[in-house]
Amino acid sequence: MPRTLKVDLPGVPRIRALCGDSLGLIKDGLFSSFPALHAAHLEGVITTESDLGAPKVAARWGDPDPQQGVLCMSMSNDGSPGLAIARKSNTVDVIDPVSGLLESRLVVPKSSADVASNRDASDAVCGLHLFGESSSWGKAALTCTELGDAILQRLPELDEEQIPKSENFLSRWSVSQTGTVLCMAVDASEQYAAFGGKGVDLSVWDIKKGSRIWSAKAPHRDNLGLMSPAWVTAVTFLDDDHKKIVVGTGHHQVRLYDTSAQRRPVLAFDYGEAPIRTVTKDPNGTSVYVGTGHGDLACFDMQTGKLIGGFKGKCAGSIRSVVRHPSLPLIASCGLDRYLRIHSTQTRQLLASMFLKQQLVSVLFDARVERAVTEVPSLPDVAEPMAVEPEKPSANGAKSLKEKKSKLKRQAEGAPVFDGQGATEEAAATNATSGQKLKKKSKSSRQDPVVDGVGTEEKATAVNGEKRKKKKKSKSKPAKSI
Repeated sequence: MPRTLKVDLPGVPRIRALCGDSLGLIKDGLFSSFPALHAAHLEGVITTESDLGAPKVAARWGDPDPQQGVLCMSMSNDGSPGLAIARKSNTVDVIDPVSGLLESRLVVPKSSADVASNRDASDAVCGLHLFGESSSWGKAALTCTELGDAILQRLPELDEEQIPKSENFLSRWSVSQTGTVLCMAVDASEQYAAFGGKGVDLSVWDIKKGSRIWSAKAPHRDNLGLMSPAWVTAVTFLDDDHKKIVVGTGHHQVRLYDTSAQRRPVLAFDYGEAPIRTVTKDPNGTSVYVGTGHGDLACFDMQTGKLIGGFKGKCAGSIRSVVRHPSLPLIASCGLDRYLRIHSTQTRQLLASMFLKQQLVSVLFDARVERAVTEVPSLPDVAEPMAVEPEKPSANGAKSLKEKKSKLKRQAEGAPVFDGQGATEEAAATNATSGQKLKKKSKSSRQDPVVDGVGTEEKATAVNGEKRKKKKKSKSKPAKSI
């Protein structure tokens, strides 16, 4: 049973989080106002709907395979169905996040030998973005390898043997000829992409034209006269416009670039002593969430560069992915310590955590599936007539006989008897008063002498006389003074 932690958060609807790990599994977590938790693998699903809210593994998709390990994941911005997964085998699988069925698959081509021979980078995919059906390219995927090979291709259809029928390359260009590309981000309009890496400074490219429109310039030298080499480890667009970009570096520094102002960062500050592994923007357009290689998670205001606050719950390993919920004040984070965590952005309190056994690489929120899960079936306008079951005979036969005898007795005495069907309030009141009278009569009949016709009447009168004398004596006694 996976180790979990849960804090009740009333009023929060069901939340679905998808996690990918180093063994190629997808863990799909469902949090239901946090009385229920649902977690799953990339190739497997964990869903949890128990009475106490404790999560459990419900199903799995595929078998663990290190060669099929997850490198990054993406979902379309327009809510189109599909979850894109980039694997170590240089393939991108698009699956249904509900059933886990494979919908499409494309192969990322390898770079030429002469380009790869002069560099330490490989053909592993370092960036992935899935375009929805409403985009100008249709349903397509943009990938980038560590060698800087950016490829935009349309998703092919699969045949019966799950082999892609054809591949349609839309555009292909080289981001950098030196260094190793480590991160990629696409803006909200899906027209521009930002790239960066080790030895590769930040640059912004036009996806449609495949041309660079802006590149960063190295920051000023420090107080010792030294210049730190380019080492961009995380990148994100701060707002819907592609002008402001936030990056995290391997020199534990967070930088803010404004492409409309200058090429050097307009704001830079240090955080911790470990490389910045992930940077995620907040929908307000002014703050970001930063995760480090030492497991620190914090929120910063990018207008002033001040720390808003750190998130509770120390992570024992490097944080590799942080995602903000599109509508609720929640963030999800995962990393090498194998835990999926849910925090509140308002109180920064740890709301839920789950141990998922493998090193986690990426996490995403699936708001489209959340709406489908939380739908409640509507009731029909006209209710169907319900079948009335016949009354079962009482198990206690003696009790039923007593009830019949009491009814007959009340009828003989002239008291009305009601069975509860169509009785008015007035009739019920008269029935209650008649019941009280019957009780008084039964009490008085118990006090009267019993005559058996065998000379016992005199004894009964004598006993009654002694009782009256005792009552008179008790009344005549003076009250004790207190």
